[in-house]
Amino acid sequence: MPPDQIDYKGVLADLKARRGALDQAISAIEAILGESGTVIGAPINGAGAGGTVLKEVKAGTFFNLNTVDASKKYLNIAGDVQTTEQIADALRRGSLEVKPASIAVLLKRAIDKGDTEVVRVSRGVWGLSKWFSK
Repeated sequence: MPPDQIDYKGVLADLKARRGALDQAISAIEAILGESGTVIGAPINGAGAGGTVLKEVKAGTFFNLNTVDASKKYLNIAGDVQTTEQIADALRRGSLEVKPASIAVLLKRAIDKGDTEVVRVSRGVWGLSKWFSK
C-alpha cells in the first residue's frame, strides 16, 4: 500500500492505546511477582491519559537529570496532570532529592524562559503541553 493511503494518525493512536494496556498488564504482573518499583497511579483526571494510569518509578529513574527534566520525564510516565507534591514524591522515589517548593519555582522559571513542553494547568498542578494541543 502506498504511504499516502496509510492512516498513520490512526495507526499511531492504536499503538498508543495498546501500549497503555500492555504497560498496565506488565506493571500488574511485576507487582504480583514483587519485581516492580513503586507502582503509582495518576489520581488527577485531566487532559492527559484521562484516568488512572499505572506506571513505575524505580530508584534511579531520574539519575543524572535536573529537576525540570526529571519532572517532565515523570509527567510522561504518569500520563496525566500531577500536583507539585505528586511530582516531588515521584522524584524522590526515583532518586532525586527535591522539595515541592523548589519544583514549583524551577518549573515556573523554565516556562518563563520559554520552555514549551511543560505547562502550569492551575496553581500547583502541572502537565505537558502536548496533552493540550490539537
